Amino acid sequence: MATFRVLVIDDNPYALQTIEGALAGTGYEVETAQNGLDGLAKAAANVPDAILLDLLMPGIDGLEVLRRLREDAVLSEVPVIVVTSLDERPARIDALRAGADDFIGKPVDIAELRARLGTLAKLNRFRRLAAERARLAWVAEGSRDGILLLRPDGTTTWTNESARRLLGLPSPPRDTDVPFLSRALELYEAVPPHSFDGWLDGRPGQEDAFLVRPGTRSAPPLWLRTEILDAGHATLSVRLRDVTATVESFRDGWSVAGALQHKLRTPLNGILGTLEALSGEEPDRSPEDLAEWLALVREAASRLRGHILDLADFGARLTSPDPGDGCAAGEILAAANRAAALAGVAGGVKAEGLAGTPDVLPVSSARLESVFFELFRNSVRAHPDGRPAIELRLFGSEGGVVLEVLDDGVHLPPEVLSRLWAPLYQFEVRATGEAPGTGLGLTYVALVVSESGGTVKITNREPGPGIQVTFRFHRQQPGRGETP
Repeated sequence: MATFRVLVIDDNPYALQTIEGALAGTGYEVETAQNGLDGLAKAAANVPDAILLDLLMPGIDGLEVLRRLREDAVLSEVPVIVVTSLDERPARIDALRAGADDFIGKPVDIAELRARLGTLAKLNRFRRLAAERARLAWVAEGSRDGILLLRPDGTTTWTNESARRLLGLPSPPRDTDVPFLSRALELYEAVPPHSFDGWLDGRPGQEDAFLVRPGTRSAPPLWLRTEILDAGHATLSVRLRDVTATVESFRDGWSVAGALQHKLRTPLNGILGTLEALSGEEPDRSPEDLAEWLALVREAASRLRGHILDLADFGARLTSPDPGDGCAAGEILAAANRAAALAGVAGGVKAEGLAGTPDVLPVSSARLESVFFELFRNSVRAHPDGRPAIELRLFGSEGGVVLEVLDDGVHLPPEVLSRLWAPLYQFEVRATGEAPGTGLGLTYVALVVSESGGTVKITNREPGPGIQVTFRFHRQQPGRGETP
């Protein structure tokens, strides 16, 4: 407990010694002054938590000290207990008018004095707490982050303007008693789905939890990082931070950059290697040898040109469509085959259930193509001979559509499967892809699916070998452009 500082102003040395001795060792810090001017000077130099003041003193009396204290901007709020042997009613009224908070008689009753000071100490703590909360509320009210205080049952006790806007809450005082999680999950999707388990105990299920509003034709996706700032005994402080710009920056740059690295390295290495060999000191090369070397350069340059044109088309498709437009079932196979060609999958993609269905996935064909590219690139890398067979399956489920992507590569151990999506929750911290698992390619996949209101799960294929990636989306009718 913080020390409670008491200033005693009395011209009687015995009275000062009595009070000082009575409060010694009880958690109070006592300072004394033997006249009014000295008391005012000591109060100004080191503001006390309470003042014990005698009324009858030489020089300026206790009433004048009171008046000067109440006129001082710094000392005006300090509680003053008047210590006096005067029992007359007029003297007490004069003291009250001058600003006295309480009275205690002479000779001082030690038990009564301690009780009065104990009450003041409690009031002082409450006053300071209220002032601190007022200052914090003033700062939080102007914050761009949403700030909420929750009770142990998860209902709101206070919200700032940003939180009310993000959650669609009314103005104070009607913003209180709202179940936070219920309200948040009416408007947003939890990413990952179980990230809010244990929140009411102050123990979030994930280190980072996100609320995501899927993108539609009329509104872009919105990502809110949801953090517990403080879990006290009576309240839970929660912050909602808009990280949409960070997510978009990663999402928009990742797929094209990954495709560039994947497709351009091999032909560039071929061109540079051939030119380096031609520049070597071999003066006796025959015209036939030179023609053969130049043919290799021409072939690599032709492949490079084709890759660059493919990547330009890929980037144009990725950035031009509105992500809320949706992708009809008939477009899924075309997007998959374009991605397979870009990722180096020989033989294209087999499909089941894609023809003749009216279902529309709430993700643009360009975004879906980029998702396929990331998955197919992983399949090529993981396959024993680099030639995976890819299958797609589309079918309806209760209230939604399921898309499965399967390859015939290898099974992954359970501990690897459990970490595959881990980088998603580190995309702001580890932008270099150094997290365990398959890197940020799958992070990109998870971001795109989450922004479309879907979920993704990766498992070993049964019967194997290979991997199965399962996407679940809300059912969407052609032409609507928005999820229900």
